[in-house]
Parts: sequence; structure tokens; C-alpha cells
Amino acid sequence: MRIRRHVKACQGVCCACSDCCAHEVMILAPVDEVAAHVQQQHACCKPSYSIMDAFERETLRVDGPCCVFYGIWACCKQKFKVKSRTVNAPGEGKITKVWSGILKEMCCCSDAKNFEIDFPNHLDAKGKAGVLGTAILVDFMLWYNRRVCGCAFASLAACV
Repeated sequence: MRIRRHVKACQGVCCACSDCCAHEVMILAPVDEVAAHVQQQHACCKPSYSIMDAFERETLRVDGPCCVFYGIWACCKQKFKVKSRTVNAPGEGKITKVWSGILKEMCCCSDAKNFEIDFPNHLDAKGKAGVLGTAILVDFMLWYNRRVCGCAFASLAACV
């Protein structure tokens, strides 16, 4: 599986006002076949993403919490609900950012983050690849390079 993300001039959670600023990834699985697309959606209150199939038809929607916390203030699980766009689809899934402990989260051990993914029951392999790609995009957009120690203070919460 390969995930391709193009660099955008706009940065941040609130910059999805137009398609040119929305963050997106393309998931290729096997290597040269498009399995899914994930695109950040414009949402005034919380992070939101669309998971689309290879033909760019929306199949799933991922909605995050209103406030995303960092550092010591993020000691609870932060859940992103995965909902199907079809009416008769059974169950929901979720992407959860899990607190890894004060040493790991604050700065001295690692910049790695822990996520739990519960897939909706009806997904095939390409749909699961789309959910996995969404988790990686969420990590990149919300937690990548957000250290809150030493001289590298970042904002402690992103209320979007």
C-alpha cells in the first residue's frame, strides 16, 4: 500500500474553505491501482474528512471532536467517528488517538502517536485502506510536529 499526499500552500485545520486548500491523500493498493481518496472537508466546528472510492464517489465520512488537545492536556482518547454514506450500512467505525503517557507524548522519548481503528463491518479491503489513510492524514494534520516542551511550544488546543 502506498499513500500519496501532495503539498498544499495552505496549512491548518481551518483551510478547507476551497478545494485548492483542502488536504487530501490518494491511497494506492496494489502499488499502481487507486484504492481510495481522502479529502478534508470544510467544517466550521470540527475536523471532517470524506473517504471516496477510486471513482471519487463519497463512501464514508469521518467527523472529529470540536476541540483537539495536545500534550499533557490530551490525556483522554480523542475519537473520530467513521460513518457510512449509504442508508442501509450496518454499524459505525472510529479512529481513536490514544494517550501514550506523559513521557512519550511530551517530548523526551518519541514523536510517535498511537491510534486505534475500528472498521465498519461492511468494508472491503479498499475501504479499510481508505480508513487507514484517513488516520495517517489526521495524524499529519493535527499532531505532526506539535511538541510542547523546551523551546518548541505549540498551541495546546486546536478548537476549530
